[in-house]
Amino acid sequence: MRAVELVEKNTNVIEYKLRYDSKDNGRLYLTDKGNNAYELYISNDVIYTGNLCEILGTDLNCGKLKVYGGNALYLMVNMFSNLKCNMIDISNIKAVSIKDMSYMFNNCTQLTEVVFGGITTSFVTNMQNMFCNCHELRNVDFDSIDTKRVKNMSYMFAGCQKIESIDLSGFNTRDVSLMNKMFYDCNTVKEMNIPFDTRKIKDMTEMFANCFALQSLNLSTFDISNVESMYQMFKNCYQLEELKISKDSFNKIMEIDGIFDGCNAIAIERV
Repeated sequence: MRAVELVEKNTNVIEYKLRYDSKDNGRLYLTDKGNNAYELYISNDVIYTGNLCEILGTDLNCGKLKVYGGNALYLMVNMFSNLKCNMIDISNIKAVSIKDMSYMFNNCTQLTEVVFGGITTSFVTNMQNMFCNCHELRNVDFDSIDTKRVKNMSYMFAGCQKIESIDLSGFNTRDVSLMNKMFYDCNTVKEMNIPFDTRKIKDMTEMFANCFALQSLNLSTFDISNVESMYQMFKNCYQLEELKISKDSFNKIMEIDGIFDGCNAIAIERV
């Protein structure tokens, strides 16, 4: 059973002791740097922090949070979920064996920017709901993110309602099997660069549903030979006028139930 103890509170620094099954599981040190900026140091024996919003308190409302240390971190599940913060910088986390980032920033409704820097993600297998309902998110640099072992990207950006452009050209998706609702309700995105390897994908249900502002989409790299569901994949993409698809892979696209529900003037180009 996980427990947290507030050990010491000085003028600017709060120390928390983490315990799991009655055993010491490391410490957190939160420093108030002034001007609504905070630094969080994670001791190098912490494997999993748990949800920081529950630990630091729901009344914490910060403009900027920088996170350091955490060499032994293995899980980042739900780590920042529901935290009231505008910018989170995790570029100084030194962990090299992180396996799970699902729900990591889920429901961070004030978050506008995430800085990954050189964080090691080469062992991560799950990014489900990673940025789900980050309504204000605008800026994420994915250049350093290694996704070669990720299997689940469902709901990854669902509800990100302020992103206008998405470039995931650096994503390695060769092992991903789930992309259902990956961009669901990204209703201001106008352009996407997603040349994915989709040969192992099984579920694309509502993948782009409610992307109201999306005007063109190039899916010519998509191989859907193993996909089991594409139900309402483009539902309510009202402004989608140009869709490029592979003539070999999408040969029966018009027979898929509900795939273009709500699409008013789509023109399909087979390449």
